[in-house]
Amino acid sequence: MKINTFIKIIVVCLLSIQFQSELNAHSDHAKNINVKAMSEILLKMNHFPSDTNRKELEKMLEDTGTTENEKIIANAILKINHAKDANDEESLKALIEASDSSKAIKSLATSILSFNHSVNSSDKRSLEMIIFKG
Repeated sequence: MKINTFIKIIVVCLLSIQFQSELNAHSDHAKNINVKAMSEILLKMNHFPSDTNRKELEKMLEDTGTTENEKIIANAILKINHAKDANDEESLKALIEASDSSKAIKSLATSILSFNHSVNSSDKRSLEMIIFKG
């Protein structure tokens, strides 16, 4: 009798852990919207952001829900003109080195640093993974 009760408690605990992880995954999805959008912009970008992309990036910069790291990335993408703006190099490198930066933010920063008229093939794969995993 006590064993059955114990097993039921274990099952309920395991189910609640699973449910909690699904809730966390869903809340992370909202955080990744900007990161995914910026990844898509960089993937399609040729030489500089289009007017539509500029508006989308500016909207991110004005949004209070956008993280500081996302704002650094959005601002750096806005200033790309065939290559990164030299003034952004230090802040992008800091994002890459920061322990609290997500892998996606580090990939975006790396892609901007190596941007030369468009993203290179290895950066394309990283950006596609951000979009796919999102």
